[in-house]
Amino acid sequence: MRLEPLAGHHLNALLALKLPEEQQPFTARPATWLERARGDPQLLPVVITADGAAVGLFARSTGLDRDRYLLQPDPDAVALTSLILMSAFRNVASAHAPCNSSRTS
Repeated sequence: MRLEPLAGHHLNALLALKLPEEQQPFTARPATWLERARGDPQLLPVVITADGAAVGLFARSTGLDRDRYLLQPDPDAVALTSLILMSAFRNVASAHAPCNSSRTS
C-alpha cells in the first residue's frame, strides 16, 4: 500500500467507494468530502493505493480544521481525518512512501 497525493486518475475509484455502515457516522461520502476539499486549502487529500489502484482516502488537515482536534492550537501539527478505506484492505500491512505536497497552510 502507498500514500499518494490526489490525482485525476484516482477520482473514478474514489467516487465508487462505499462507506461501510460502521464508518458512516464518522466520515462523509467520498463525493461530498472531495467537493469540500477542493475549496479548502487547509485540507490535503491523500489517496491510499494498492497495486496502483485507489482503495482509500484521508485528509491531512491544518489550520482551523486541525485545531478543533487539539486542546490548544499548534501551528506545527497536522490532523489526519476523514479516513475512508475499502473493507478488503483493513488490517492489511501498513502504508509507506509518504507523499510530498507543495500545498501549505
